[in-house]
Amino acid sequence: LGPGADAPWVGKIEALLASEPRFKGRCGLMRALGHHRDDEAARALLVARLDAIDGPVADRERAAALAALARLERKDTVPVFERFAGPEHAPNVRSVALSGLGSLARADGVLDKDATRRVREQLERWLRDPVFQVRVSATSQLGRLGDPKSAAALRRAHGAEALAFVRRLHREALGKLKAE
Repeated sequence: LGPGADAPWVGKIEALLASEPRFKGRCGLMRALGHHRDDEAARALLVARLDAIDGPVADRERAAALAALARLERKDTVPVFERFAGPEHAPNVRSVALSGLGSLARADGVLDKDATRRVREQLERWLRDPVFQVRVSATSQLGRLGDPKSAAALRRAHGAEALAFVRRLHREALGKLKAE
């Protein structure tokens, strides 16, 4: 079932996902899907899985599916990450969605300059989120992105932040920004 396998592997993983009773088993299967970068079937199965997940560990499983989706490094997954970054989702899901957006913006040749700018602007908006895990993820991704245009937003967030460790992350992110 590794990269380069024939197309039937997707059907096998789909059947295993439907029948696997263990959370860790399902997450492992989704991680396997994340290794098939050029495979539309892997993307489609992960996206479909995001909406089908339910049960007591649904948020943890959604986060695992989003992490696998991020490894595919596909531009057509941006709307999926944007949707799961919304406030109606659990903080861990939102954080992984923001990490996915950040990794797409950093990946060579995945997003054009305009799409990268939009992702940066979205991450800057999440710096003001009421949930600290989301602010941490947005801060981290902006630092990794390294765009100096984020400096003003990071400084504003730093000035308004109540949590000392998040302010420290703001300073670290500011230190990672490239000089203009």
